[in-house]
Amino acid sequence: MGALSYKRWKLIIILVFFVLAVVGLLALTRTRARPCSLAIRFDRLTDIYGVFVITNQSDTSLQFRTLTESKSNGSWPTYPVGSVLPHSGPYDISAHESRELTVLLPADGTLVRLSIACAEPWTAWESRRWSVSVWFHDHNLPAVGRYISEGKPGHLILSSEIHK
Repeated sequence: MGALSYKRWKLIIILVFFVLAVVGLLALTRTRARPCSLAIRFDRLTDIYGVFVITNQSDTSLQFRTLTESKSNGSWPTYPVGSVLPHSGPYDISAHESRELTVLLPADGTLVRLSIACAEPWTAWESRRWSVSVWFHDHNLPAVGRYISEGKPGHLILSSEIHK
């Protein structure tokens, strides 16, 4: 009877250490929010267009979406947290690359700005973790799913106001 009890405790201790190791590895590999390394600069104004230069200052490729926003009734548009942004794209930009973006400006002289939603592309590991997280969420364990992966945050970058 003593040998059976010893084996059972040994198995329980091994399982506890295994679970702690898995939890520790997941905690170490959680996605960290880093600021987006895109910079926007207004370059010039043509007859009806505004030209912006977008520069990727990071060492990795990035994805971004763009939207030209107009100021109406004295305020800029706002987007509730968790809502889908109306930006067009996605566009890819390589590491340390700059590109010009030409946007149509309104003829009535309204203030406009360029809004960019930026995110790093997902790695294969992040995609796998996200799919496991979704599985836990679908099986009524959302807290476990959030612990495994909370997704990958995006960033909103706004240019200076342009008045034609």
